[in-house]
Amino acid sequence: MFLEKKLEDNPPNADLQGLPVQTLEVRKRREQKEELSIPIFLKIIKKLVMIAKIIKIILNAILFFMIILGGLVFLSSVVFSENIRVFVVKSGSMEPAIKTGSLIFTQKKEDYQVGDIVTRKTDDPKTTVTHRVVERFEKEGKVFFKTKGDANNAQDSEEVQRKHCGKVF
Repeated sequence: MFLEKKLEDNPPNADLQGLPVQTLEVRKRREQKEELSIPIFLKIIKKLVMIAKIIKIILNAILFFMIILGGLVFLSSVVFSENIRVFVVKSGSMEPAIKTGSLIFTQKKEDYQVGDIVTRKTDDPKTTVTHRVVERFEKEGKVFFKTKGDANNAQDSEEVQRKHCGKVF
């Protein structure tokens, strides 16, 4: 009987401070929401930090390749000496021997043989072509060459003089 009286005085749903059950439940929910909202907020921040790191890596990679590309473009316009030039291959006409985008060095020689890869000027002075010598002949006492890209089906139509060539090395 003593136990029954004690239980009646302190029902299980009452707060020790005398707060109603409804207030206690609201307080518990509020505390649970606060506990849940902090970890969720931290997870969101961690994801944002990870995304920022990924973006930074991607931008650094793009910057690196832009610097390399700029360096290659610069090198292609530099003349190291009177006889040595640097070029960037812009087409696949010499593949698989020379890949598109390759950096090639050329040097002027006294003579070129069939099978040599040469870079030559075209009718347009700003344009050069890197192809293989497929024919060597003399015409009016001057040496001329016919060239052809390894990946091309036909020879180039232009006859090229030695003075307009540089051998790829």
